[in-house]
Amino acid sequence: MNHYTTLLVVLIVVGFWYGSAQTGGSTAIVKWFPNEHRGLAIGIRQTGIPIGGALASFILTYLYHHIHLTAVHGAQGFVAIGGGLLFLLMYQEPKQHKSSVATPIPFKEKMKAIKDNRALYPIFFVGIVMMSLQMILIAHLMSYLHQEGGYSLTAAGKYLSLVLLGGMVGRIALAWLSDRYFAQKREHLLIIVMLSTFVMVACMPVVLHAKSLMILFCCVMGFFALGWYSLYIASVTEQSDPQSVGLTVSAALTINQFFIVLAPSIYGLLVSIFSSHQMALDIVAMMVIVGAFYLSRTTNSSLSSQGSVK
Repeated sequence: MNHYTTLLVVLIVVGFWYGSAQTGGSTAIVKWFPNEHRGLAIGIRQTGIPIGGALASFILTYLYHHIHLTAVHGAQGFVAIGGGLLFLLMYQEPKQHKSSVATPIPFKEKMKAIKDNRALYPIFFVGIVMMSLQMILIAHLMSYLHQEGGYSLTAAGKYLSLVLLGGMVGRIALAWLSDRYFAQKREHLLIIVMLSTFVMVACMPVVLHAKSLMILFCCVMGFFALGWYSLYIASVTEQSDPQSVGLTVSAALTINQFFIVLAPSIYGLLVSIFSSHQMALDIVAMMVIVGAFYLSRTTNSSLSSQGSVK
């Protein structure tokens, strides 16, 4: 029990630094990249998460089986500390940010600015519903395919891998599209992505037993259902006050973190209540539509108000 408590404390401490890396990285990208390149930069950065996870799973598994668990912990610590030191030595602030000295804003004022920024509310809600769907797919897709489609767990695992692969491609491709064609209106592309995600989830029962289509279907579903994240982070950063980007991204990630924990459990409860994966997934899909409608309405009203001012 003492070892378990120690492990929990260590994981909590690790979680603190993960949060700082996410927000600090987004802030650095906002400083370095203009609007027309920012989405792609965030997309490439976010792709490092699944790539790094795949490399870690391969290398750490090898170390565990061929050396010892201590070697696994040592390798993790070496990469984390080495990466931090490398960043510390190599990173430099952009020249324009060095020359402009901003007056520090108190934490309470930053939090009030975030609370008063109504443009962030629909984006935060989008983050909640899309992150919930993403975590549900990651946690329950294999079970869904096994129970609803009769797939073996091995085959279901392969289809989940295709979803993750599609998501990795989507995080770069959608970010590039947002830079190329939606630089000043990323929310419009985010709405399209959410509608596409809804269509893909709604079509799952139709293609579930068509094994020849499932390979392509899982890749496309992952492209939208997991590829949205870079676009979301870019939207949050651009709707933020330039002097509180890090704190705003932190707020968005903190809200998402609650649903990363809660969504798979709530989905499992819905499956137990309805005795059906499909019914539970349909409810989640409807929440995605609600989020798309909320974002669309607020985006259109914002554009209308800007047009009336002009």
